[in-house]
Amino acid sequence: MPCRRRLPQVTAADLRSGRYRALTAQISADAERYVLQYLQNLEQQGLALTLWPPHCLVGSPGANLNAELAGALQRWETRRLTPIDVIEKGLNIWTENFSALKAVIPYPAMPIPI
Repeated sequence: MPCRRRLPQVTAADLRSGRYRALTAQISADAERYVLQYLQNLEQQGLALTLWPPHCLVGSPGANLNAELAGALQRWETRRLTPIDVIEKGLNIWTENFSALKAVIPYPAMPIPI
């Protein structure tokens, strides 16, 4: 069943005012500054950070390819004798992971996977 409630969105002002706190403050002041800059960069693109409930967690069925796609990829590999390259997403806690190809705000130390 689809989620019908509006998901909370966090802005730089929310972080500055204390409405939301980044757990990064426990890591370092640099990490805290990075999160604030990240939120500001999203806002410059007309976006905000959405707080999603846990979903598609690594190791869960939601993170897997669906059976139809997995079967099609297997047949492609067999016909061409070439393995596919699987690009995993969600492995970088410092940026959003809507796309496996490129983050909206790429993390400077993270290479683009292509």
